[in-house]
Order: sequence, then structure tokens, then C-alpha cells
Amino acid sequence: MIKFILLAILVYAIFRAYRMLFASSSLSPQNNSQMSANSQTQRPPHIVLGIKPKATDEEIRAAYQRLIHENHPDRVATMSDEIRALALAKTKEINWAYDQLKRS
Repeated sequence: MIKFILLAILVYAIFRAYRMLFASSSLSPQNNSQMSANSQTQRPPHIVLGIKPKATDEEIRAAYQRLIHENHPDRVATMSDEIRALALAKTKEINWAYDQLKRS
């Protein structure tokens, strides 16, 4: 029973992340891999990482590591191609945001 509940929570989290990534733009899983990391995100880097605009370097690094751990494509390697593509797109977006914040 607990395995079923955990599986349901995982499916819900993946579905929600999928919806959040593609709902606010005209992206689709099919053409998402063709877009560069810079053009695939319209959100400011601090929004992508879920931190305050004036976050410290430690907060930026912690948010980056947490999000990469949660969204890395290797975590969904055995799942469908669409889910792997979603994880890859999210990872690219996180890496782009981290690079932008580290440059400034």
C-alpha cells in the first residue's frame, strides 16, 4: 500500500513539473530539445532557482544543488522519453540560471 502511495506521489510530482514547464510557453516536448538553454527560459534566474534576488552565494549554491538533485535526468533514466526530455530541459534551465547568477 505504501509503495502505491509513493508511486502516486511521484507520478503527481512529475505531471505537475511537466505542466509547469510547458504551460506558460509554446514549448512542446517535441521541439524543446531544439531550443537553446538561453531561449527556453523567459524567467529571471532567481525565479528559476527559487531564491531571493539578493541571495548570497551560499544560498544560490544550495538552491542549485537541491534542484539539480531533484531534477537530474539520471534519476528518471528508466522512465519514458518524454519524462527524460523534461528532466533534461529542466536541468538545462537550472544550469543556465546558476551560470547567470554566478557571473553577476
